[in-house]
Amino acid sequence: MLFMLFMLFMLFIEADRQITHFGIRSARFGPPVCRADESVGGAAQAGIGGDAMVLSNEKRKVSVSPAPPQVSIIVPTRNEEHNLPRLLRSIRSQVDVSFEILVVDQESDDATSGIARDHGAIVISRPKPAFYSPPSQSRNVGAAAAVSPILLHIDADMELPDAGFLYRALALIGEDHQAAIIHESDVANGWWNRVKAAERDCYWDTPMECARIVTKKLFDEIGGYDANISSGEDMYIHQLYSQRTRVAKAGDVWLKHHTGTIPLKRLLAKKFSYGKTMSDYLDRSGESGGHSGTSWMRESLRAYASHLNIARQKPLTFACIVPLRFMELIAMRLGARSAARG
Repeated sequence: MLFMLFMLFMLFIEADRQITHFGIRSARFGPPVCRADESVGGAAQAGIGGDAMVLSNEKRKVSVSPAPPQVSIIVPTRNEEHNLPRLLRSIRSQVDVSFEILVVDQESDDATSGIARDHGAIVISRPKPAFYSPPSQSRNVGAAAAVSPILLHIDADMELPDAGFLYRALALIGEDHQAAIIHESDVANGWWNRVKAAERDCYWDTPMECARIVTKKLFDEIGGYDANISSGEDMYIHQLYSQRTRVAKAGDVWLKHHTGTIPLKRLLAKKFSYGKTMSDYLDRSGESGGHSGTSWMRESLRAYASHLNIARQKPLTFACIVPLRFMELIAMRLGARSAARG
């Protein structure tokens, strides 16, 4: 009899804990936020960049929080059906924060849009570019549609590491810190991808990192991402942030970046494409007192030298960083020459 009473007591305690965990906290902060308007059709003009956007005209399957969203999470996509579910699951697992998810899709011909809607995201459709370019304009379109005071720009192949990530990230933003860096840790397969991951690990706590979370007010003040830059756009906008506010960071605010297995040829082709507009970034950066090509390379080398612990842990991988960077620089230089001829 005593044993049964004890078990009933423990069940009562556990039930009370679950009710508190899922009831009171959810009532206060709410489930993931999309818009209260359940269906939208037609087109709306984006405020930044003048690009037209079309919201999904299907009746949305959404969860509506009783509280307004504290942060708008903007995710550019193009055929991301394999990556997007992982990211959206990690977002929906967040606690103590209300948010909205805006997926800005460039005419995916896979299940990307459907997956986004099934996870309660707002889907904004944009025409796809003729050739690959970084998603600067998609980020601007998402920011123009956002209703939250804070914006978080992430990619579809990323993943939030735990349920408290957003809470910690938002704690960095305040009146004196209107932007914050989010560290990245690559999850890579294949030799050269692991080398690239080691390189990026060297950038933690160096000037090579860029802010991903920012107040909407500051983002709008600087005019958003420069859509004419397809290489260095993250560094350029970070430079503009840092001229107007102190940029915060914390060691426990980081996310996973699933880079997968990308052949070396594709890595270099991407750098070739970046090289075509690298001069645009360097010109704009120089005009606003930012990185030149020389200072950019110097900061990279300083970052490698400041993370020799990676060399001790992964000596062969670390040794291949410089050869990889050399190949990338050649590809970018060839891209720049191609643009100059063309």
